[in-house]
Amino acid sequence: MQVLFLVSHIDASEEGDLVGDILYVQCPAGYRNIVQKTKAMLSIVTHFNHKYLMKSDDDTFVCLNRVAKRMFTLPPAVKEKVYAGIPTACGLESNPHIGRVIKDPNHKWHDAKFVSHTLGGLDCYPAYHQGAFYLLSEPLVQYLHQGRSKLLTFTNEDVTMGSWLMGVDREMIAFNSISEARLWECTCAKYTKWLKYDTNAFFHNCKSLDQLQKCAEFLPFC
Repeated sequence: MQVLFLVSHIDASEEGDLVGDILYVQCPAGYRNIVQKTKAMLSIVTHFNHKYLMKSDDDTFVCLNRVAKRMFTLPPAVKEKVYAGIPTACGLESNPHIGRVIKDPNHKWHDAKFVSHTLGGLDCYPAYHQGAFYLLSEPLVQYLHQGRSKLLTFTNEDVTMGSWLMGVDREMIAFNSISEARLWECTCAKYTKWLKYDTNAFFHNCKSLDQLQKCAEFLPFC
């Protein structure tokens, strides 16, 4: 496994510059430009041969053993087209209220570019995985990288990735349901006797090094 940190740099080359464990990519810095960084991330295929690309936010604790076991059990034909994570879509039984296009321009997650591009005619986003952590098989990354000059980026990164893959032969693999996962409170940093039974593939919103270290201490083999 190769761990890389993706860093924006105005002078980086088009395919990115790999220096140690840092891949410098040519895109603006800042939270609202994450989708541009994600698009630039696709250039990783020019630097490494890999089976899967796992994208994680820097405040996400990933249970790599759980992820690896899940991928190992997949049929060979599926492994070539994996898009895995926590699925988000309209009409999911576990949470029927998620996945809907937010058309209120004052809402935090309003995506004006998506609404404009779809002429305001869609009530649901294409199915996507939560952006805190998701996984793509190498053929999908290659496909997106080859056509990256034509890929339109919206404001929300995870919606953008789901949109890119909507018309592609991909297999959406769920690590957990969005309702059961309890992703957003870094629960792995709060020890309880039930924590070892938690099946999350990752935990999000771990905003400090102390929280991440506690997750590693409390879940050493996840």
